[in-house]
Amino acid sequence: MIKSLLIFCAAAAVFTLSSCESCVTCTSMSSDPSFDESVLLEEELCGRGKVHDDAVERFEQAGWNCEEE
Repeated sequence: MIKSLLIFCAAAAVFTLSSCESCVTCTSMSSDPSFDESVLLEEELCGRGKVHDDAVERFEQAGWNCEEE
């Protein structure tokens, strides 16, 4: 019974720690002519896993500067 409880606790710890959400703030200067050139655009991306990583990568490929919080 104790072994089962320890295995359950270990599995719960793995699932709890693997689901941590990370937030990234991406900034860029506006290139839209209707905005003043000094306008700083900012987008906050929060999530986890491949979908989050892919979104951050797309922003960086578009010339945005992304930093983890």
